[in-house]
Formats: sequence, C-alpha cells, structure tokens
Amino acid sequence: MRDWAGFGQNRIFTVIALGLVGLLILGLLGIGGLIFFTRLRGPATPTVVAELTPTATPTKAPTATPTRTPTSVPTPTPTWVATPSPTPVVTPTPTEEGVPETGWGPLGGALLGSFLTILIFVSRRLRFAARS
Repeated sequence: MRDWAGFGQNRIFTVIALGLVGLLILGLLGIGGLIFFTRLRGPATPTVVAELTPTATPTKAPTATPTRTPTSVPTPTPTWVATPSPTPVVTPTPTEEGVPETGWGPLGGALLGSFLTILIFVSRRLRFAARS
C-alpha cells in the first residue's frame, strides 16, 4: 500500500491543472458559441466603397471678340472666364467581403488546448515516476 502523506503537492498540482483545463474548456465553448450564434444571424452587412465618377474639366470661354476700330481707341483684350465644373459625385458601391482569414481559428485553438492538456498529464506522470 502507498503512503498518501507525501502526495500533498501532487494533489494541489492536480487541482490547479484541472482548474486550468476547465477554464480552457469553458473558453473554447464560449468561442464556439460565439461563432455559432453569429452565423445564425446571417452574413455581415456589405462594406460600402466610395468611387469617384469622372466629371467635366473646366474650360475657358472668351467673353468678347476683338474688333478693329479705325480710330486710335485701344482695342479690347479678350478676357477669359473659367466655367465652374460640378463637384465630383461620390456614389457608394457595396462590395461583399468576408472576414479575413487570420489567426488560428477554432480548430487550432482546440488542438493547442489538447496538446497542453496532454503535456500536463505527461509531465505529471514523469514527476510521479521519478519519485518511486
């Protein structure tokens, strides 16, 4: 029969390890629920992208035509007036873009959590084997 008096630290380690695994499982369930419930709502609203439409360029039109007079009166010089062009119109065109694929995703998180859980139990077994 084993002496259970010397396993006080292992019991604390086990309780802490199980608590951390429980928190990990709760976190993964929360992330899974978030993904599940956001997909039930449907796709996200499309992103609006503003595009400029080409407009007419300003032109200069003469206001008076020069005429020659036989007298010594100076001839009028033509004056140029710029006609204002309309302001550019911004028309929003919706484009459908999804969420960019970044990070690990739910599968990567689950695999990492499983690996850490296995690592905890293997290290515990190795510690246990070193004592006996």
